[in-house]
Parts: sequence; C-alpha cells; structure tokens
Amino acid sequence: MNSLKIAAIFSNHCVLQREKPICVFGECAENLLVEASLLNSRDEIISKNESFAFNGQWKIYLPSVSAQQDCKLKIVCENKRVEFSDISIGEVWLAGGQSNMEFELGNCTEGNVELSIKEDPNVRFYYTQKKSWKDEKFYESERNTSWQVWGSEWTKAWSAVGYLYAKKLAAELGVVVGVIGCNWGGTSASAWIDKSRLEKDEDLRTYLDEYEEAERGKTIEQQLKEYDDYEVKQAIWQKKCDAIYKENPQAEWNDVQNQIGQCPWPGPKCCKNPYRPNGLYECMLQRVIPYTLKGFIYYQGESDDHKPSSYYKLFSSLIDQWRTDWNDESLPFLFVQLPMHRFKQDKDLKNWCLIREAQLKV
Repeated sequence: MNSLKIAAIFSNHCVLQREKPICVFGECAENLLVEASLLNSRDEIISKNESFAFNGQWKIYLPSVSAQQDCKLKIVCENKRVEFSDISIGEVWLAGGQSNMEFELGNCTEGNVELSIKEDPNVRFYYTQKKSWKDEKFYESERNTSWQVWGSEWTKAWSAVGYLYAKKLAAELGVVVGVIGCNWGGTSASAWIDKSRLEKDEDLRTYLDEYEEAERGKTIEQQLKEYDDYEVKQAIWQKKCDAIYKENPQAEWNDVQNQIGQCPWPGPKCCKNPYRPNGLYECMLQRVIPYTLKGFIYYQGESDDHKPSSYYKLFSSLIDQWRTDWNDESLPFLFVQLPMHRFKQDKDLKNWCLIREAQLKV
C-alpha cells in the first residue's frame, strides 16, 4: 500500500487559480513518486508535473494555465489513481475572519432573492471543516468536505459576503470564482496565527498566557470533558433562546437572559475551545495551505477590542503569517474596518474606534 492521500480541499467541482502555478498536495509513503496532470474538456493534458514524497508529504506545482471549465485533475502514485471532474480554472479567494464573514447567505437581507436565482452565477464554495480539536471526528468531518456548486442543499449556508463578492467578480471577469470559507464567529485574530509568532512578542504573548493559566494543572482528558460538558449546556441554553425569539423576534437580549439565565458562551479556556490562540490556525487554516489563491478577504476585530493597543501588531502579524504561509508577499489582503455599531442595551462603548484606528494604520 502506498497510502496516497490527497488534501481534502481537492474534490469534484473544485476551482483552481488561473495564470499561477497550481499547488497540489497531500500525504504519501516516503520517496514514492506522485504525478499530477490537468486535462481540458477534450481530455488533452494541459499541465503536468511530478514529485517524490518527503517526510510523508508530497507537493506538486502544475504549470499555470488560462481560465477554462470542465477540466479533470488526475493524481497517480504507483498503482493508485484518483481523478476529480468538473474542475474549473478561474479565481480563488479565501474568506477569513469572524461572524460577519461567516454570516450565511440564507440569513441576509438579499438572501431569498439570491437563492431564488436558477442561473449558475459561476461561484463555488469550499468550507474547511469546523472542528477545533484533532480527534477522529475531526478527520471524519474533513473527509466529508468537498467543493459545492450553486443550487446544492448547502448554498444557503454560504458566506453572504463571500458569495456576493465572488458573484460580482465572476460577472466582471467572466471566470468561475471559488471561495474557501475559513472563518468562525467570535474569534480573535490570535486564533488564526501560529503559536510561535505569539510567543516571540511580549504583547502578543499575553493571549497565550491567559489560556495557559486556565489550563494549568489539568490533563488533556479533563479539559476535553470540561468542554464537552459546556457544549451540552450551551446546546440546551440555545434551544431555549431560539424558542423565545421564535415567539418574539423583537425580544431584548437582556430580557432573554433574565428568563433563561446568562449565555454560557464562549465556554472554558481549554485545549478544545475554538477561540484559543493558534487553535483554528492549526485546525482550519493549515488544512488548506498552500492551495493556490488569488488573495484573501477578511473581516474581524470585534473579539480583540479588549486589547486595542496590541491589535496593530496582532493584525499585521496575521497578514504577514498568511502571506508567508502561501509563499507570496504580494497576495492581496482585502479587509474592512469595524463599523460604528453597538446594541442599544449595551452600555459599554467598547474600543471599536481604537481597533478601527489600528486597522487604518495596517
């Protein structure tokens, strides 16, 4: 057995970046030769390359090709052959950040209108699996991921911002646009950065210190049980919350909590909490590095407003981290500043203006 594995992001319907070397990657037994080829709609090879596995990993860069559709991607290692179909060569963008990037198309103002459109807008989506701890459920969830086409049962769950951005690009450029959803509501930028970067900076190190202090003296098993217990509690609370809003959509947040108790979110600081520093960098972002991209779109900052003086460093480090991981310092990184917003019952004006200032400096 050659144990050939291909990164989960490669599947039928995937979008590959045009006019750039295309990185195809995965795992394999040591020193075995892996060959990848891209075929056009006439089954003619338009790009081909090969590489030997090293340290259990293989990575192949296919020569760049122009935009086109209905292609096939073939990967061969010894007697094992894998083929993906309905491949499009176009533009690929990664949609990162927290809740406003995560916000689903089915829930946005224009959602019902967009979802009623039958014509394919030439947009496709891939979502990195949302598991924050690498156990068997993590890998099972990842194996079940794949690129999604317009009109599938998952379309309403696409990022609204990512979809509308991609739809506009596809119409203007005349190519298929693929979006990689790599976002999680409520996350600090520290969740999306490598641990070593946080450790090296005195200000950023405080993000790690808070979690390490909370974890001190607890075994991994104790931390996992603590978080699993929280998830059960949170699910029960959320069910009650949903019932209140279903009966009264205009219910005030404070009134809801007075009825059913304080929301237990975000849960205990532990090794399984998705908001921990470095956690989603390892469990989500690294799973799609170094898939060839055109660039990044990003919205985040609300969950770092408690440390506004550190945000310039934190955000700058994140941008540099991602560009370094993709080995391209010129990759566009598009983001918007935090809005002028707060809930009317929220007396805390927070530090969003300071986060906006840091974003402006970045």
